[in-house]
This record gives sequence, structure tokens and C-alpha cells, in this order.
Amino acid sequence: MAAVFVSISGQGYQLDRYLVARVALEWDLERYQVAVFSDVFDHDGDFDIRRADDLELALGTARENWLEVEATNCLIPTTAEYQYFQAFKKYLADLHQVTEHNYQVFQEAQARYDEEVILYEVRYGVVATDKDGQPFIEVRKALALDPEPLPSGFWQIVTRGGREQQVRFAYVVSVTRTTILPSEEPRYCRQVPLPHTDETIYVNPLLTDAEVMAIKAALTARLRPLPERLRYEEFGLNSEQAARIEEAEGWLENV
Repeated sequence: MAAVFVSISGQGYQLDRYLVARVALEWDLERYQVAVFSDVFDHDGDFDIRRADDLELALGTARENWLEVEATNCLIPTTAEYQYFQAFKKYLADLHQVTEHNYQVFQEAQARYDEEVILYEVRYGVVATDKDGQPFIEVRKALALDPEPLPSGFWQIVTRGGREQQVRFAYVVSVTRTTILPSEEPRYCRQVPLPHTDETIYVNPLLTDAEVMAIKAALTARLRPLPERLRYEEFGLNSEQAARIEEAEGWLENV
């Protein structure tokens, strides 16, 4: 704690000595007002200093507020709260390390399987009729595996998620060779969700189910499981105590 010596010039009032802990003061000598604040609690209003008793009340209020907050928030190494805080810091560090590792695996895998896929853009016409009974053709497009339909007249096209489907088009307008990258056209590619992450690898839609499963197995072997979330009950804490400690962050490191 620190001794604070305060005097208000022009009025002859002074407080010779008052003990206040971790509190700073600012005052306006013209208005005879003092603002009391601290790094561990917020005080939004100014105290109107008209008499020495007013100043003493202001400093006393600051000290009482500080003691209340300190009693609630100040953790010492021997308490269960501080032990939980130390364990939570380690959990966050481990989580960050594992997350960074898994994200690097994801990036490397996407780059590896981001190979060009040759497909064929089939533009086809859909015949419709307007309200006057006049026909018109709307041109649409699809991605096919081959430049020609099967002998049955059906085209093998790629739909969302890299699924294959056979479709017969009544009016084919044009067929154009094209290439796609899985990362740029993910809706037409096979998906490989990665465990322990929120990421998904997009791969060649022409791969078989067995090939996709092999890719997932190989990547899963490289990924690390996320650290298990702390159970605050094991430290003898309740949910409110745990939430307060998890939100405390920086200033507790100096306790």
C-alpha cells in the first residue's frame, strides 16, 4: 500500500495522510473535484470535493472498492483457483501448438492434391414456354468426364461433392475442354474432412472411394488430437470461478 498526501489549494482543506492501495488520483483545483481510479476497478463518476470530509469519503470509497475486488480476484499460488489458472494457460499453449500443426498438415495436403483435373464443359439448351405459348431456349452448362456421351446417349457429369451422374441432354450447344483445381472449384470435387480440425481437403473428383479413404487415413495418422478440455470440477471450482479465471488473461501472470 502507498501513503497519499493531498491538499486542495484555495480552500485550506487538506488530508495529511491516508493509506490507499493501488489507486491513482486526478483533481481539478478550479472545480475542487477529484477523480479516483485504479487498474483493478473502474469508477465512472467524479467526487465533488467541498470539504476535507468529502475527500476522505472519496478515498475511503476507493479503498473499499479495491479491497472488495482484490478479495474476489487476487489469486495466490496455494489456491485451487491459481492451480486452475496455471493448468488453463498450459491447455491454451498446447491447444495452439496442436492447432498450428494440424493446420500446416492441412495446407500441405491441399497443395499436394490440388492437381489440375481435365473435364469437359457441356453447354446445353433447355426448352421452355413463355406465358404467350412461345418456346424459348435457356442455355445452361455442366461438367462432363468425357467429350462424348456414352453409347446410351447419356453423359457422365460431375455434380456437387464430386458425385457422378448420368444425364441425357436434348440440345447440346457446345463441348469445350477445361481444367479445374480442386481448391478453386470445391463444389465439383471429392471432400476429405479432417479429424481434429475444421478443415476439409478437396481432391480430384475422378478418384475412387478407396483412394479417398486412403488419403483420409494417411492424413489422420499425421494429425494430432486436440488436448482435452480442463474439468474445473476436478479443481474444486464451479463454472463461474472457472469462467472468471479463463477471462482473466494477462494481469494474473504477475500474481
